[in-house]
Amino acid sequence: HKNDISYIESYLNEAASIVEAKYTLNLMKENSLTDQLTGLYNRRYLEEILDKIAASTIREKSLLGILMLDIDYFKKVNDTYGHDAGDAVLKELAKTMINSVRESDFVVRFGGEEFIIIAPETEKEGAYKFANKIREIIEKTKFMYKKTRIKITISAGVAQRKETNSMQDLVKLADDRLYKAKNSGRNRVEIN
Repeated sequence: HKNDISYIESYLNEAASIVEAKYTLNLMKENSLTDQLTGLYNRRYLEEILDKIAASTIREKSLLGILMLDIDYFKKVNDTYGHDAGDAVLKELAKTMINSVRESDFVVRFGGEEFIIIAPETEKEGAYKFANKIREIIEKTKFMYKKTRIKITISAGVAQRKETNSMQDLVKLADDRLYKAKNSGRNRVEIN
């Protein structure tokens, strides 16, 4: 029996290290797909799921809206209040967006102060209204850093999957419309 117990202990020690390694790998993968500052999905996650989403929407002939959002004059926030304040604004903005979307939507920090919302089962006009709703919520929100109230606005571009079958082209279309919104005065949403 001593040999059995010794064997079992040895087996359990080896199994524990394998389980720990798998847990660590899963944690590392999860961490590599989320933005550390905001907790949102990151660009890498978006790149991993874009083709799956495209295939699903084409197969099911379903709708899909893409919203590309960017904070207006974010550099001014960092320059005026400091990078810690900018980080606080990004964290609060992420929470605001998460609280403004449906459970089926994905919010992704695309980079810097740029975000994408993937909105399944949303046609273009609905995505436009949705983007405007989020824009208005953010415009009215008082972002706080320490005791300082910081006001921000966003610009957004909207595209819909039936405009192109390529998800990369769809993201590019939303991005082009975002920059049209920026060049047309900011704090607005562009759909064409």
